[in-house]
Amino acid sequence: MSQELEIEYKNLLTKTEYDQIMTEFQLNHENQFTQTNYYFDTTDFQLKAHHSALRIRTRPDQSYAEMTLKTPKEGQLLETTTQLTMEQAQSFIQQQTIEPTAEIVQELQKIGLEQSESLTLFAELTTTRREKQVPQGTIVLDHSWYGTQEDFELEVESTMETDGLELFQAILQQCNIPHRQTPNKIRRAQQALQS
Repeated sequence: MSQELEIEYKNLLTKTEYDQIMTEFQLNHENQFTQTNYYFDTTDFQLKAHHSALRIRTRPDQSYAEMTLKTPKEGQLLETTTQLTMEQAQSFIQQQTIEPTAEIVQELQKIGLEQSESLTLFAELTTTRREKQVPQGTIVLDHSWYGTQEDFELEVESTMETDGLELFQAILQQCNIPHRQTPNKIRRAQQALQS
């Protein structure tokens, strides 16, 4: 199990802006991979009500999957991640319900969710991701598909809030891209289900 505070900055992009950042920051195919997130919640979306999210992430280039719970902490999100075998992950996905690991159950209890609550699959999102490490953090370009929709997104991930924000703002300024309020992927997947 691992836990870390997620410090990231996001901005939805047009296809043209996505291509521009890819070119200017040399985010080429060598740093590209595909991942699929499967999102789980109670039928009445109690995780969403607690500003939390639970997902399984699979990647075709990895022999394992990850179960991650994101919960609010100190104005950021605390990510609690445990590893699953691909067989476990595929079983949960096929059954469309999940049995959280003991570590995830502990974190769910901290936000007031009981183990007896059934967590069911409600959305799936596939992303082609390109990453580039720089001294201030990681530049991430995502092209995501969920339902019948797709979008393009810039993310900057950093271990330091100020470094991440400075890098994020510098990229937007250099490429003349306006800052846009950007819901996270799980919220966009939920919105796609409602439209």
